[in-house]
This record gives sequence, structure tokens and C-alpha cells, in this order.
Amino acid sequence: MFFVLLAGFSIDFWKRQPFFYPIEAAETYLLSVNKTADIGKVTSSPAGINCGTDCVEWYPKNTTVNLNAFTGSGVIFNGWSGDCAFVKAQTCTITMDSSKNVAASFTSRTYQLSLSNKGIGFGRITSSPGGINCGFVVPAGCSASFDYNTTVTLTAKASVGSTFDGWSGACDGRSSTCTVAMTEEKTVRANFNLNPGTYPIVLVKDRTLYGNGTVSSSPSGINCGPDCLNDAASFPYNTRVTLRASPDKDSDFSAWAGSCSGSSTTCVLSASQPRDVQAVFITKKLPVIVAKSGRGSGTITSQPTGINCGENCSWYYPKGAEITLRTIPSPGSYFHGWQVGPEACQYQSGPCIFTMNKSESLNAVFDLNYYTLSAFPAGTGAGAVTSNPGRIICRSNNSGGGNICSQAYEYGTMVTLTAQAMTGSEFNGWTGACAAKNTTTCDLTINQDASAVAIFNLKTYTLTVTKTGTGLGTITSTFSPQINCGVICSGSYNYERKITFTAVPSPGSYFSGWPGTCAGTSPTCSVSMTEDKNVNAEFTVFTLGVDLTAQSQSGYAPFATDISAAVSGTAPGTINYTFWWDCDYPGTSVADTIKACRDPDNTAGNAIGIKFNGINHNPKTISHTYAAIGTYSTKVIVERNILAAEKRTTITANGHQPSAKKLDWQKPDYCLVGPSAVLSWQFDDPKSGDRQTAYRVQVDNDSSFSSPKLDSGKTLSSSEIYSTPRGILNYNNTYYWRVKVWDSLNDESLWLVGPAFTTPVHQYPRIDFAWLPLSPAVSEDTTFIDSSTVYGGAKIGKWQWKFTNGRPETSNQQNPSVFFRSLGAKTVTLTVTDSDNFSCFGTRSVNVQAPLPE
Repeated sequence: MFFVLLAGFSIDFWKRQPFFYPIEAAETYLLSVNKTADIGKVTSSPAGINCGTDCVEWYPKNTTVNLNAFTGSGVIFNGWSGDCAFVKAQTCTITMDSSKNVAASFTSRTYQLSLSNKGIGFGRITSSPGGINCGFVVPAGCSASFDYNTTVTLTAKASVGSTFDGWSGACDGRSSTCTVAMTEEKTVRANFNLNPGTYPIVLVKDRTLYGNGTVSSSPSGINCGPDCLNDAASFPYNTRVTLRASPDKDSDFSAWAGSCSGSSTTCVLSASQPRDVQAVFITKKLPVIVAKSGRGSGTITSQPTGINCGENCSWYYPKGAEITLRTIPSPGSYFHGWQVGPEACQYQSGPCIFTMNKSESLNAVFDLNYYTLSAFPAGTGAGAVTSNPGRIICRSNNSGGGNICSQAYEYGTMVTLTAQAMTGSEFNGWTGACAAKNTTTCDLTINQDASAVAIFNLKTYTLTVTKTGTGLGTITSTFSPQINCGVICSGSYNYERKITFTAVPSPGSYFSGWPGTCAGTSPTCSVSMTEDKNVNAEFTVFTLGVDLTAQSQSGYAPFATDISAAVSGTAPGTINYTFWWDCDYPGTSVADTIKACRDPDNTAGNAIGIKFNGINHNPKTISHTYAAIGTYSTKVIVERNILAAEKRTTITANGHQPSAKKLDWQKPDYCLVGPSAVLSWQFDDPKSGDRQTAYRVQVDNDSSFSSPKLDSGKTLSSSEIYSTPRGILNYNNTYYWRVKVWDSLNDESLWLVGPAFTTPVHQYPRIDFAWLPLSPAVSEDTTFIDSSTVYGGAKIGKWQWKFTNGRPETSNQQNPSVFFRSLGAKTVTLTVTDSDNFSCFGTRSVNVQAPLPE
């Protein structure tokens, strides 16, 4: 590289100037390095920078330069800035594509110098350079930090009554001064001892309440000024020492503690023994204490700062200071005013401003804001809105009187509004503050004025008209929508709307009345719509009829029965009523059999007309005894103008009645079936050669048979035995039974009662057993295992085994062991008897095989 030098300037000069321009084709850029302290060193590779002394260098474009930070002893490298700002290591690599500026930060290491008192006396150590001003009160010490390699001179001065006796640790000798080079952490011990015959008085100044002052002694020795926290001196035995506390202008002396007491500024001690004394100074600042009350909430702040209540509700302020207290109510609260405190602030609702002439205690009252909640009913119907809590009860049209439709509530109150529809109305929702609710209750948290409206509408009910009866007619109504039924037979109406109907019969019919919602036979009817209603209108065709009934239609001759005849129908007016009875009476010949019908009032057989006025007459009743077997007929005719009706009834006198005898029952095998019975009888009929064609059996545990447990119904069968089905009867019950039989002429007997029977108290034993081995060999011992079951709390009382060709052949053990003497199937029978003496047996076959060859 070649340069043109201007006269009078060296190359070194131009290296350091940003205005130097090389006269050549190649570009170069300047690298400048700065250090933040006169310690440490930065060098470069390639060479050029050695900063310390040479801190700039020109480098060709795109040259890669490594800058290295060297610390040396007692130096700390803190990092790079500038174009190496983001490099953490002590080496920074940069590319010279432009001029660069780099700064390296170095600081000296600091080391702690610690001092303590080795002896029992008192004194003070100071340092140069400053940092240590250590007044020793046994066993206290102190320390300070100094830069690396700093030379620190320590000076020891003994208190009155004490002697400095030399150094130890990083210092030695007895000179009152000591020099220490801070190349590492060091500890120095000063040896202060009490003079012989003296006793120490140790003073500690208490400044926890921010006061300060000076404490001195007479005779001299203690002189603890504003910057002193403790001091000590030794005095000859029994010396009378007076300590005097002098507060500064902003403090007050409060009291002595330890070997002194009281609040006088002087204390007299005798140096007859070691003494410890505390002097308490307090600031002349006066306290302000604030409190909050009321149902609301808020914050209190002060100017000058100190109180933020909230959290800090007291503070000390200098006497004579002007204090301003301001209140900030929380949302939903307001500041009601000050109670107690400075007279100028009491019962005021603005800031409290006063001068600190004395301690002050104030109370700020915060109350909750009140907001108005209004609630109203609306709509075509009627209802009421009530509140809880509160006194809101707002009714439609002030029905019931005493409406309260709004009330003030404290901020944050939870209020439930309830909408209650009155009779005939229904709730249809809310508007206003409760618009989002679709139930009859609405919960609101009061944080502003609010209004809610409950919508009530009249209920509508459906009125339906139905025409009944055999006749025809039309029903009309008076109120819109009009009913003309006929065609329109229903309509919807508001609650309590009164609707009047008129019934008009068609020709040939008459209006019979209003069955159901309306009553009576008047052609008009009125209803009030308090619910869905159905109105029935009955139209009837004129009719005429007669009814003829017999108390008994048949019986076994001879038998008596009542016969009744009654006129029916809707035809009004006079009715001709004529009836006959006992027509075709049987006789000994055909001529006698065909006789004129006879009526009860004229035995000669002439027809008699009996006239009645009106309809639905009381029936006329005749009693007659039928002595002979046969069929009898009775006839009635009624007439009105062209209308006529007749009715016949037939009465039969039957032959002899069948019966049954020898009713009995048999106990079944209870080992095979549950509670049951086999019932039997013998058919009996006075007609020679007749037979049973059907029977009916009933069984019940009540002899009245009011609700039979078992009823076979009429069963077509000639069988004279009936077995009760399984699962119908129960254990431990007494049952009654009866039977009815029919003969070939379908004549039936009376109920015939058989002997009662009793079922067992519980189920009979169930037999089960097994054996091992399953296929025993001849003469092989075989064990039989009983697994039978007994019931009803009973126990097995006895076992009886039988073994075909076995040895033994019988056993009464529960699980016997036997062997069989021959091949083939062997029968084994087990009989079990329970403790109620119920016995059952079971049989199994055991296949006995030949023994295996040895």
C-alpha cells in the first residue's frame, strides 16, 4: 500500500485521522476500539490494534479481524458494545466491509476488608481511602470493599479507659496504623483492651423511630454524634458518670433503656460494673391515622404521599406540614364525609386539608349508592310483579290496591323479580332489564337504575259444540266469532267471555236438553270461558217403545217370578197401553193349549186398555207361579196416534236339577309336585240315564269364595276328577273347594262344597347324590355323597341307603362307603327324611366294571 504524505505530518498522525484518504485503487476501512476504563487491553489479529496505546487501524475491505480482550490480575471483562455488541466471549470476530467502532468494558475486581475487635476494650478504626469508620462494641465488627491492589491505611484509636494493644490477621505490630494491599479478601483484627481497674459503659443509640441526636458523657469518654450508632468508654471503679442525650432539631429524646431508665435527657451511672445503655430518639414527625367505615368502599390517599388506604392507612408527617387527604370511592360507592379528625374536615364530603400540629385520627365514611329498580305489568291480561328483597308489588290496573312499582336498592344487591299471572292470564315474557329471561323469575344485580316489564296476556280457551241424540237441529251463539253449528262448531274466546247459545230443533225432532257443561232443557244456555269447554246439545226424534222384563227367565218347575212392563220413548201426549200374559197356556189337549191370552186384571181373557198420560211410566208388575214344564210367552202393545210398539218375553219352566255327590280330595306325591290336590265327585241327576256334560271348579283359602284363587270356568267334560294346576296354591294353607255340574240338557246344579284340604308346611326333600369313583370296579370301595336339599328350616333327620348286590346292602349313614360283588348296572336308592318327617327317595344306576389286570 502506498500513501502520499503531506509535509509536516507523520504516518502515525494519519493513522489516527478519519480524514485520511489512501491514494490507491483498493478500499480500506478504519477499525476504532475504545475502553471504558484505564485497565485491561484489546489486541487484534492481524496485528494493528494494541489498545492500551494503539486503538485504531486501517484494514483492507473484507479483512477478517479478531479482537481479543485481556483482563490480567484484578480486572474483569464485562463485555463488548458497538459492532461487537452481541458477542459474549472475550474474542470478537468482525469483517471489515465498512468502518467499525468497538468498545470493550473492563472493571477492577473489588475485595472485602473485614475488621473485628479481638480484645474486651473499646476503640474506633478508620480507613484511608474512606469506607471504614468502625466504633467497636464487643463483639461487633465492620467491613468495606476496595478495588484490586488499592493500598488501604487503617488507623486505630482507643476509647477512654481502653488501650490499643496491636493488630493481628492481615496486619501485625503495635503501631496505631497499618497498611493493607487489597489483592484478595482480607481480615484484620484490632486488639482493644480495658485499662486495669476500669469498667465499660456501652452506649447504643436506638433510631428505629427515625429520631437522632448526640449522647455524651461527663467525665468525657463517650461522644456519640449524629452519625454514631454506638460508642463505649471505660471509667475507673465507682466513677460517677453522667450521660446526656441531646436530640437534634427534628427529633425528641424518648427514653433510656438498659442500665438507665426514664425519659429525662440525663442519666447518672456508677462505674461499679459493666453497663449497657440504650438511648431512644424519635422523630418530631406526627402520625396521621385514617380508618374507613360505612357499607361502601374506597381508597384514601395523601399529599404529600404516604397514606394509600387501601393498604397503608397511617403515616408520619413533619410537624407543621399541610396535609391533604382525598377519597376515591369504589364503583357503586360514594364518599359520605369525614367523621372525627380535624375540626375543619368533620362532616365535609370534599378533600380534608389540615396542618400537622398534633397527631390526627380520621374516619372516612363510604356508603353504597342507591339505584332505582322499577317493575311493571303490561299486556292484555292481568298479573303482578313482586321483588325479593324489597317491597315491590305492582299489579295490573292497581288491582288489590297499594301498588309499589319501584324501589331504591343499594349497589350490588341481588334482587329477584317474580311475575305471577292472575286467574285467566298467562305470563308471556319480559322486556327491559329482564329481556333475556324466559322464566317467571328474573335475577338482577343492582348496579344502575333499571326497569323491567312483565308481559301478561289473557288466556284464550276453545269452546266446542257437539250435537248428540237421534234428532237434528242447529246451535247458534251471540258473540264473535259466532258459532252456527250446523257448520261452525267451535271458536276461541278470551278468559271470562260469556257466550249464550240457542238450540233450534229441525222438523220431526225436539230439543232434549244440554247434557254436560250446560244443564236443563231450556233452548238457551250461557257459559263463562274460564277453561276449554265442551257444550253438548241433544236433539231427539219422537219415539215410542215398551220394555218387558222378567225377574227370572227360567227355572225348575214349579217356580214363581215377577214380570214388569214399562212404556218408553219420546212421543208426548196420551198413550194407549195394553198387555197380555200367559199366552198359549199348556193344557191336557190341543184345544186347551191354544187359549186367548189372559191379563192379570181380567181372568176371562178380554183385552183391557190402560191409559197413561206422559212418557217413561212406572212399570206394572205381575207375579206368577209356573207349575208345569213348558215355555210361556207374555206380550205388550203401546200406541200413540200412528206410533205403536210391542214387546214379548219368554219364560221357561225346566225339568229336574242335576247334582253331584261323594265329593273328596286326594293328596298328590309331594316329592314330585308342589302344593296341589286331586278333587273328585260323582255326577247325580234324577233324570234316569242322564250324564254330565260340563263342570266348573273353584278353590280358595276363604270359604266365602269371594275372590277364588282358582276358577276353572265352565269346562265341557264328562270327567269327575280335577287336578289343581301347579304354581297356583301355596304351602302351609287350608283350602276350600266347590263344584257345579251340567247335564245333557244344559241344566246346571247348585254349587256343591267339598271337604277342605291343607297343603304341607313346606316343600318335601329334593334327593340328589353322587359317588366316587364314577365307574367302580368289582370289590372296589365306592363312596356315596349325599347332596339332598331340605326346606322350611328343617334338617335331615334320617338317611336310608339300599345297594343292589352291595356290601353292605343298606346303610343309614350320610355318606357311606360300599363295594359291589358283581359286574353290571347296580341300583342304588336313597331315602331322606327331614326333621318334619317329610320323606322322599331317589334312585340312580351305578355301572360296575371288571377290575383292571394286575
